[in-house]
Amino acid sequence: MPKNGDQFIAGLVASLAAEAKTRLGPEEAGALEPFFAAYYANVAPRDLADTTAQTLFAAALAHWRFAERRLPNTARVRAYNPNLEADGWKSARTVIEAVTDDMPFLVDSLAAELSRQGLVAHLVVHPIVTVRRDGDGTTTAAVPRDTDDKQAKRESFLRAEVTAQNPDRLSAIARDVAKVLDDVRAAVEDWAAMRAR
Repeated sequence: MPKNGDQFIAGLVASLAAEAKTRLGPEEAGALEPFFAAYYANVAPRDLADTTAQTLFAAALAHWRFAERRLPNTARVRAYNPNLEADGWKSARTVIEAVTDDMPFLVDSLAAELSRQGLVAHLVVHPIVTVRRDGDGTTTAAVPRDTDDKQAKRESFLRAEVTAQNPDRLSAIARDVAKVLDDVRAAVEDWAAMRAR
């Protein structure tokens, strides 16, 4: 395990930025730099130390690509078994990815749902990313968190890696996680009105 977590994450972010410039070109890499800076920032270094920077980059990029189109007040969720040909990266685990508006209770609710389904999360990644989208919900850029950009909104990206599951089960996993995230949204939106009443 790395001795200095901050140094490890700083080095990882630099590696992701370099990988982005090589694979995506300077313009797209620059537009995604805040995303890569945020993606693994709060993950314990010991959870990442045995994974190559190339795999960490490809996993983050796959999540960004999945999030490219999302309408406000909706969650996008998928469960998949990544492979190089289809997804640009591979994992021995099943990956559950979601992107939704930032709100409280998301991680706890996801963990409870995974437990209900009998799934053990080996890794959870949960960055809050400030994203600019156009009128049809397509991402145009990730922007620094402290931006004063009125067009940008904070979004929760959730990724859980669980023990590999049979492909026949993946759509049910995603459907049930999406339902839980919808329930969280309903509770958060109703909470202030319920307290006032």
